[in-house]
Amino acid sequence: MKILTKEIRDLISKGDLDEAIDLLNENASKIDSSKIQNTITLLSARNAKNRHNMNVGIISNAEFQLENNRITNSTIDITYEIEERYGEIVYTNPDGTVINAPADEGSATEESTVGLKFTKMKWWQGVLAFGVIIGIISGIFAITGYSMKDFFGEPAPPKNLQLTVYVHGPNGKQDIVLENEGQIIADIGNDRRDPMVGEDGKTNMGEIPRDFINKSIPITLKSDNYVAVNPDSSYLLDGKPVYIEIKPNCPNCRIVGIIKKENAYVNGLTVRLPNQDLTAVTDENGRFEFNIPANKSSSDYALSILEDNKIIWDAFITPHPSKSSEIVLKDQQEYCIFCSAKDSYGRIVNAKKACNPDKLYLKNYISGFSRASKEGGRVAKCVWNNPF
Repeated sequence: MKILTKEIRDLISKGDLDEAIDLLNENASKIDSSKIQNTITLLSARNAKNRHNMNVGIISNAEFQLENNRITNSTIDITYEIEERYGEIVYTNPDGTVINAPADEGSATEESTVGLKFTKMKWWQGVLAFGVIIGIISGIFAITGYSMKDFFGEPAPPKNLQLTVYVHGPNGKQDIVLENEGQIIADIGNDRRDPMVGEDGKTNMGEIPRDFINKSIPITLKSDNYVAVNPDSSYLLDGKPVYIEIKPNCPNCRIVGIIKKENAYVNGLTVRLPNQDLTAVTDENGRFEFNIPANKSSSDYALSILEDNKIIWDAFITPHPSKSSEIVLKDQQEYCIFCSAKDSYGRIVNAKKACNPDKLYLKNYISGFSRASKEGGRVAKCVWNNPF
């Protein structure tokens, strides 16, 4: 039985580093040197970890290739160390242990079990062996297209590229507004990819041909609730993550509010949208949230707050896509409206605020303000709100 070190190097020259390390690892137990055995085990672990880190996006393509080159060099080195210790081709005893070379230069030991002789190399044999090594390395370069710079200088461009895409809200790259929902759409030549958006708004795409490195491709988001701010943009594939800013597909479809009373958050209140047949309960921070289908969205919503199944507060709320509305409960509820009128040039020429506990009074106020503005050739707009 034999360990073919040349075969291992041939696999490396063909780019089959994984198979070369597997073959080396399979034969590690036949070597009586714990140092060499440990080195082989560490090489196998380093290679597996490097592949794993690349697949899950922990390291960049450049970092992967640099470590891959280092592992390749170490694997080649260990094959020569085995040959130096045991001979060009290593043979084993029937029990699987390696037959050592003689300790004294020029002497030979014949093993009766296999009938072979081992002799340490003389100086001229060392020169010849060095020439063989140079020839093998040259052959590797010729077959793979690599150069000395690829092994000992800057890492070569990876065969394939991995792309990481993050979607984020308007407040910056750390503004996570979408997780485990929607798809990233990327057109890589004629290949359309559509992976799901994962945790933290992160998406990974692998096996992108190296022809697309340092080229731009169109990337956008497909989601029921969000759209890309710049849906027609293209992004450069340079090994760095791509960040895409997104916004709500329906700005009025999400209502977030906080309920306070006497400067304290109120927990356990029922919040209801009567016209939408939706109900929520405030948490320990007084927070509630509604997500409304786009076909049922409105510019403002009637909202009721209940305690022990009794309505304690009615309001009209105008949602904001990225801010929470704060409702402060008082002993006597008062409603407010904010009305403005614009002239033909779009300038605000009249603005009014009116507050009253009687909602009917304010509805009549809105009708009167709108009628007067129209007669004056102006466009009126009124918004309901509580005196937040």
